[in-house]
Amino acid sequence: MTTADSEHTMNNDVQLGRIGEVIEANTGGFVAEAQLLHTPPALGSVAVIRDSGIDILAIVSSAETTPRDAGRRPTARGTDYQSEDEFYQRHPEISRLIRTVFSAVIVAHRSDGQLYPYLPPRPPRLHAFVYPGTVNDIDELAKDPLTLQNIAAARMDTTNEFLPAAIRTLASVQGSTRAQEEYLRETGRRLVHFMRDDMQGLQAVLAKIRPSPSKEHSVTSSNRDT
Repeated sequence: MTTADSEHTMNNDVQLGRIGEVIEANTGGFVAEAQLLHTPPALGSVAVIRDSGIDILAIVSSAETTPRDAGRRPTARGTDYQSEDEFYQRHPEISRLIRTVFSAVIVAHRSDGQLYPYLPPRPPRLHAFVYPGTVNDIDELAKDPLTLQNIAAARMDTTNEFLPAAIRTLASVQGSTRAQEEYLRETGRRLVHFMRDDMQGLQAVLAKIRPSPSKEHSVTSSNRDT
C-alpha cells in the first residue's frame, strides 16, 4: 500500500467515526491504537466497541505516543525547523515509526437494547474498531446509578484525573448549565460515600468536577439532534 493509499484509508476511517482499533484486550478493559497520530480520545470520554450484537462501553483512562519499535528510543531532531508541522512535512517517515495508543476501562455493556452496568461476558476481540460514545450512550451511563460506582472502583493512578474527567463527561449531556451543576452536586454527595476511606483523594476529585470549557466535554445542540 502506498503512502497516499494509507492516508486515504485513514481519512475514510475518520469519516466513519472510528477513533481506534483494539490491540490488547482483557476482561476489564482494552488498549487501542488511535486512528490519528497524537489525537487520542479525551481522558474520561466514552468509547464504544460494537462486537457481535453487544455494545461494550468504556471510559478512556490514559493515552500515550510511543515508537512502534520499543527498542528505538526517539531523539530530538527538530532543531533546524520553525514548527512541528514543518518537521513532519519534511520527515513523513516519522509518522510511520510512532503511534498513539489509549487505554479504556469497561464500565457497562448493552445487549438487545438493554444497558447492563457490569462487565460483558467476554473481552472485546483484537482488531475490533472503537467509536466515540454518542450523546445517548453517555446519557444512558449517566442515568444508571451503578455507573459512578463502577468508575470510582476503577480509579487509575493518573494523579486523580481519570475519575473527575469521567464525571465531567457524564455531566456534559445533562442539558442546561443548571442541570449540569445539579448533577455534579449529586455526584459529589455520592462520592463521599464511595470514597469515605480516602478523604484526600475525595477532596482532589471534588475540586476537579467542574464543567470543562473545552470541546472534549461540551455537547452542542447539533450533537443532541444526531
